[in-house]
Parts: sequence; structure tokens; C-alpha cells
Amino acid sequence: MGKSGPGVMDYDQRYEFLLNHGRSNKEFGGGSYMRIVGGWRPAKFILTAETLETIAIYGVASNLMTYLTGPLHQSTATAAININVWSAVVWVLPLVGAFVADTYLGRFRTIKISYFIYLVGFGLLTISAALPHVCAPELHNNTLNNISCIFKTFLSSSFTFHSFGVDQLAKEYPESKSSFFILRCFVLYISSTIFRLIFVFIQENWSWGLGFGLSLASMVIALVIFTRGTYIYRFSPVEDKENPLSTVLKVYMSAAKNWSSIPSTGTTQAVDEMLLSNDEIRAGGGHQLRFLDKALLDDISTDQVEDAREVLSLVPIWITLLIYAVVCAQPLTFFTMQGSTMMRSVLSIEIPAASMITIYSFPVVLFIPIYDLFVVPLAQRFTGKPNGITILQRMGVGLVLSIVSMMVAAIVERKRLHTAFDSGLIDMPHETISMSIWWLAPQYILIGVAEVFTVLGMRNFFRDQLPDRLKNLDKFLFLSALGVGELLSGFLIFAIEKLTDASSQSSWLSDNLNRAHLDYFYWLLFGLGAVNLVAYIYASQIYIYKTGIS
Repeated sequence: MGKSGPGVMDYDQRYEFLLNHGRSNKEFGGGSYMRIVGGWRPAKFILTAETLETIAIYGVASNLMTYLTGPLHQSTATAAININVWSAVVWVLPLVGAFVADTYLGRFRTIKISYFIYLVGFGLLTISAALPHVCAPELHNNTLNNISCIFKTFLSSSFTFHSFGVDQLAKEYPESKSSFFILRCFVLYISSTIFRLIFVFIQENWSWGLGFGLSLASMVIALVIFTRGTYIYRFSPVEDKENPLSTVLKVYMSAAKNWSSIPSTGTTQAVDEMLLSNDEIRAGGGHQLRFLDKALLDDISTDQVEDAREVLSLVPIWITLLIYAVVCAQPLTFFTMQGSTMMRSVLSIEIPAASMITIYSFPVVLFIPIYDLFVVPLAQRFTGKPNGITILQRMGVGLVLSIVSMMVAAIVERKRLHTAFDSGLIDMPHETISMSIWWLAPQYILIGVAEVFTVLGMRNFFRDQLPDRLKNLDKFLFLSALGVGELLSGFLIFAIEKLTDASSQSSWLSDNLNRAHLDYFYWLLFGLGAVNLVAYIYASQIYIYKTGIS
């Protein structure tokens, strides 16, 4: 190896040389093919940068409802719709980033480009808040201009970050992937929760421009830290230029195109062989979704058809998770508006209503170890299963908790309305109602605990049930469910606003919350959740797990 020198080594030789001699990738000219050191050190750079990115995003997202309905004078319903649309974009854009990373640019370049897009978005937002005359006066009367000035494009790189971080540990620390994921979740939740409180307090009590500027500063520091690790990051020597989603879509389009075609004898034999192989994977499930077999008439392999069949079998479960995502969209919008009308004094300090979102985050951090250390062992005694309950049962518990949270929210809102009426504040929406904001804590906590069951269950379920060749699609299924749920929430608000006449006193979503009927809206979500739960139970019962996965 010494005679040949680094310049003529193959990939494995270069890796071993760097690992054994502790030398920098920079010695090999800095080309992306050469950067293969990896390990925990670059993973820490990535985790720190992602933490700062998360702090920046939540520093903006947590208090957008107050900003839109306050300084920008949007109606309650319009602000909620805008936030739902923005949140949907934040959930879905990582899928675009993942596609670009896998197919064209690679993860490192995609993350760096997304950072610069972030900086433009945060910069424009900070300017619009610090210098409101830049967007005035037409902004206050034009929703499209509001959205253009505030939201711009934030290209979330969180899942590309996670994958890139795992790449650093894959070779010499394969058992550390799980540890990195757990550490990542814990650090992101804790840091975002703490800084939410700080940023939100600054925004409402000092300056919106300063509060958003701190998010911008956080992104600048994140970019510097991420760039500092450039020469010690490991890059994949071989890029897979075909995104797994495009492969699956090709099978579906081919099957649709050949819907009425009659397969030849040779193709029929290939179909039979594929189904026999499928029977070994799914006991009794080999004849599911046979219409996809028509894709074999084109230049598509039996493995690709089987993979597409596996993905399509997950769709019923995916659909029944959308209403859960609708429920989870409410803390950033209407929960905040409820809190803004209530007593918010803590130790003689009036806290912002958006600070209550931290009550949603802390249960997630606290309940994860409680679930693993106490709930799982207790469930094991009753079920005899290694994980206590199946993944689908775990998600089902989360769905139930989310439904209960809407029932509690409706009851608390009814009490708030009665308190406003009894206090003579029914037509004084800006006066504080003599009811503590801590009445809202149970609904926040329930949704937080529901996330431990459902969201983490979703990620495990899609990852475990997808074919090995399509593991990266777990991100698509997980994020798209949350994104579509946000859009459904926005559609429901839009429909309710039109049907109940937002300009009348009978509107469910009136700007005067003391005359609105948010309780009706919560009861509607409760009913939709109950119906959806029945559909989920049915979809779970007919679903067939991959062999060995429960």
C-alpha cells in the first residue's frame, strides 16, 4: 500500500489508509470521492448544525399565529390556513431535497444549497418584521403579498441531514446508527423546546425583528459549523442515480398502460414464479394486487413489481393516518389563539400564549424513556410479544389519544366561552378572561404523548415494512402523511369559514373568539377522528406484516 500511494488506491484501500493513519481527506485533493474519513467526529458536526437549524425553524414557526393576526392583521381563519399551508410545504420539501440529493447533487451539496435558501428566507422574514414599511401598505390588504413577504422558500434538510449523519458511522460503527438516531431526537427536542421559550418571549416583549433575527443568526452559525467539517465527512463513493420513488411510479404507470393487454405465455409463467416467491414472503398474501402484474409486459423485473406491490399495500394505513395529522396541526394555530385570551401570568411574568407549545414538546422527551422502560415491559407480561404491542397497535393508541385531546379541547373551550359570557366580555375580545391558560395543558399533553405512539410508530412501521430496496421511501410516506394532513386542516378551515359565514356572529372561526365556536370545530375533529379510527382498525386487521416483523 505504501508503494502505490493514496492516489492509486481503490475506495476500500483509501478508507483503510485514512482510518489507520488518521489522515485528512484534504491530502487527497479535496475531491468529493476522496472524503471518506467519517466516524463520530463529523457526525457531531452534523448533529450540531442540524440542532441549530431546528432551533431556527421552531423559533419562527411557534409564534407565527400571533405574528399574522397581530402585526400583519390577518383574520384568525386566514392565518391558520396560511400556517397549515406553510407547514405542509416544510414537511413536503425535504422529499424534493431527498430526490435531488439521491439523483443529482448528493447529500452534502444538497444540504449546503438548502442552507443558502434558508438564509434568504430567514433574511427576508427578518427584514419584513424589522422594517414593516418595506412590505406596507398593500400587504395588510393582500393575503398573497403577505405570504410572499413572510414565508418565502424554506427548504428543510432535516432528513438529508440524518442520512448524511448515519453515513459517517456506517462503516466502523454500524451498531451506532440507532444510538445516533436516539441522540439526535433527544437533542433536537430539548434544544428546540428551550429556545422556543426564549425566542417567543423576545418576539412578543422586545421586537419581532430581533426574534426572527436570532433564527437567522442560528442558521448562519449552523452553516459555518457544517462547513467546518467538510474535509472529514465521508461521502458515498457510488451514488445511486435512480430514486426509489421513480422506480415504483414506473411500475404503476406501466400496469395502468397495460391494463387491458393480454400477457403472453412467457410472461404468465414469470408472473406465476413471482407469486410463488411472494407466497414465501407473505403467507397467504401472494395474490394481492395482481393487477400490477401487467407491468411485467414492459421492461420491468418481477422484483420491481413485487416492491411496488409492497408499497401499495401500505396505502390504506397511510390514508388512515391523515386525520391524526390534522389534529396535530392545531397547537400552532387555534390553541395559541385560545391562550392569547386567557390569564398568562407565571411568577408575575406574563408569558406569550405560544410558550404553551413547550408543554407539547416536553411529554415527548419524557415519555419516550418511560415507554421503553416501563410501558413495554408491562405490555410484554400480558401479550408475550418482544415489543409489548405491535407497531400498528402502538399507532392505534396514539390515534385514540389524539381523539381524546380534541374532546378535552372542546370541553375546555366551552368553559372558556361561558367564562367570557359570565364576565361580560363577550364583545370585548382583547380583554383577558379570568381563566388560567393552564386549562389548556391537558390538550397539549395528550397530543404530545400521542406523538410518542403514532409519529415514532409511523417511522418504524414504514421503515420495517418496506422492501429492503426501497427503505428510503419510509421518509416519503412519513413526511407526506404529515404534509397532506396539514393541507386537509387548511381545507377544513377554509370550508368552515365559508359555510358558517366568517362575517357573521354565528361563524365558528370568528376573529372575536368569544363569539366564535372553536368548540364545534374541535367536536368535528373528534367525530372525524372516531370514524377514522374505525377505518384504521379495519385496515390494521387485514394488513399482513412482512415475515418476522410485528
